[in-house]
Amino acid sequence: MAGGYGNVGANLRVFRNFSRDVKSFVGERDGQMIIDKFKGIQETSESFYFAYVVDSDVHLTKLFWADAIGRRNFELYGDAVSFDATFNTNKYNMIFAPFTVLDKHDKCVTFAACLLSHENIVDYTWASNHFVKAMGRNPVVILTDRCPSMKVAVHNSFPDKNGLIASKHRLCMWQIMQKIPIKLGNHLCKETELWRK
Repeated sequence: MAGGYGNVGANLRVFRNFSRDVKSFVGERDGQMIIDKFKGIQETSESFYFAYVVDSDVHLTKLFWADAIGRRNFELYGDAVSFDATFNTNKYNMIFAPFTVLDKHDKCVTFAACLLSHENIVDYTWASNHFVKAMGRNPVVILTDRCPSMKVAVHNSFPDKNGLIASKHRLCMWQIMQKIPIKLGNHLCKETELWRK
């Protein structure tokens, strides 16, 4: 933006000091800051949906959100939804689990996302229930990995009740293709006739 690092008007020491000051300012309030931010967005946008849970120590344990664009995209592309909870790279050890799909241009579209403290049935069911509440209907197909907790949560959260059609649960093809060599052994995987079938 400034035409190069030399034109910024600061050196590495200034950036490190700024980073330290921001971390000091935020401290332990970062969970509350995101809740306050989402409350502000919800006041200005009726289509913004979020839900959260804090534990007895007032630490954020679950957070779900869906904005107006994600909810509108679900109306257009929401027949098949991928729920992928394999992202665990933040400093809080919370799982980032987006609800996504590929649109007609093969571009990734995110409908909603959540941060979960545990990969268990309770947390996955909570996130899936809020997904249905935010979107107003079940997806036709829900794609997940082979996680047993997620399988139970999908069955619990996307049934055919309250006038909604039950979602069909399918496994992600990438997950299946990764497991074939492990389950069948390398000898069978080298047979081209097997792969054709």
